[in-house]
Amino acid sequence: MLFSISHHTKLHYSEPISESVMQVRVMPRTDDRQVLRQFVIKVTPDAKACHHTDWLGNNVHQFSILNSHPKIVIASHCIVETRPTRESLAELVAPLEGLIRDHRSRDFLQCHGQVNDDPTLAVLAAKIGLHKVSRVGEAIDIVTRCTRELIVYRAGATRSSSTVSDILQAGAGVCQDFTHLSLALLRRVGLPCRYVSGYLYKPGVPELQTHAWGEAFVPGVGWLAFDPTHAQLANEAYVTVALGRSFADVPPNRGVFRGEAKESLEVSVAMKPIDARARLTPYSATTDRPNVASMAPISQLRSRVVSSSEQPMARTNSNVRVAQQQHQLPQ
Repeated sequence: MLFSISHHTKLHYSEPISESVMQVRVMPRTDDRQVLRQFVIKVTPDAKACHHTDWLGNNVHQFSILNSHPKIVIASHCIVETRPTRESLAELVAPLEGLIRDHRSRDFLQCHGQVNDDPTLAVLAAKIGLHKVSRVGEAIDIVTRCTRELIVYRAGATRSSSTVSDILQAGAGVCQDFTHLSLALLRRVGLPCRYVSGYLYKPGVPELQTHAWGEAFVPGVGWLAFDPTHAQLANEAYVTVALGRSFADVPPNRGVFRGEAKESLEVSVAMKPIDARARLTPYSATTDRPNVASMAPISQLRSRVVSSSEQPMARTNSNVRVAQQQHQLPQ
């Protein structure tokens, strides 16, 4: 499928702030399942951002606004093409034993950020039958289907910093929390898995929010995407923006500013399919890499970006605040 995605973030402050230093991850990746066709991003007040990829290959833009400003507006637009996946969990019969010995999997087997090891996980694994499985496909299937039996979806029940222990205590959460809990369960049985942030197209829903799901490593197949919030494998309706060990690696927005102002946030995502006849060239995972230089005029490609926040999460000194945004998606 070919998608047009617009992501707008508006940050309003109760009084002017200054020295905003931010980084943002809103530029989708190109991989074996999708290709980025076009990307443009702009921030107001005018600020020049630089682009780099982090250690996991995620696209990151960063910027600074030194002068006083009462609000920040970020607008990005992209065109992404996805393709369907054909994996069947019943056919994924690779044994779980042995995966943990691969040093390349170490980063995605350990606790990190919000994915902490809680004593309750052993009880929950037994409750859904995870402790009995010996095959990769079985483990992914159980966690994908049964995480919704362990917690309920409720917006506002957690924060972006909530750990697995916090989620279990609350008994509820949003897609970020469903993903963190599923990662914790799979890592306990030795299956490498990672956190994914992005977008999910829902027909008939004009405005969306960012979404989160997981990927598990399958020998001979690669990384397989699964969505415990909706109890399904990811399909061509999913667009990946960034991936990491947990949300802590890939917040859509992160940064600091100087000031004592209170901040309010508005985020909107519009996602719509484009007529397939607009596709001019065949898809190739090896050659279809985003050529940023060909996407827009140079004046536009001096990317403008800023961070947003749900609310301040920490303070580095008396008047510098650190903020980051939480994934939420209504069912």
